[in-house]
Amino acid sequence: MKGIITSIILLFTIQGIAQKGIIQGKILDKNSKEPLEFAIVAVYNAKDSLLNGALAKSNGDFQVDRLPQGNLKVKISFVGYNTQRIPVVLTPGQAVKDIGNVKLEMIGGLLDGVEIEAVKSTLQIVIYRLIYNVDKDLRAPGGKPIYEM
Repeated sequence: MKGIITSIILLFTIQGIAQKGIIQGKILDKNSKEPLEFAIVAVYNAKDSLLNGALAKSNGDFQVDRLPQGNLKVKISFVGYNTQRIPVVLTPGQAVKDIGNVKLEMIGGLLDGVEIEAVKSTLQIVIYRLIYNVDKDLRAPGGKPIYEM
């Protein structure tokens, strides 16, 4: 009796594992053909509920496992690139689906660069001293010390 129960539990466990699907592929930059490391891959069901996700490896490869069979949507995104949505169908005969190379296009109109400017604080605290920079005080007209006395 104990062996029959164990066999039934084992059968349902193996059957549950066998019904799970895998989606895999590679994410590349459309222009340079370079892999996009850490691109985000999210898989949704037909009701737009998140099922599972993964990050792309350094070579652009990704694999999302433990997915149910049926109609799914794969959403691939990366900072500075347009997001792609790919419909995928997992069936009992094809539980592993390779969607191949997915090429993301860079978003146009990004900043050319960022300029960082340092500004000295009005009040500086140094060991055993307190330094007051009059020229940085907006209340002092012209930054002249005579107005601060």
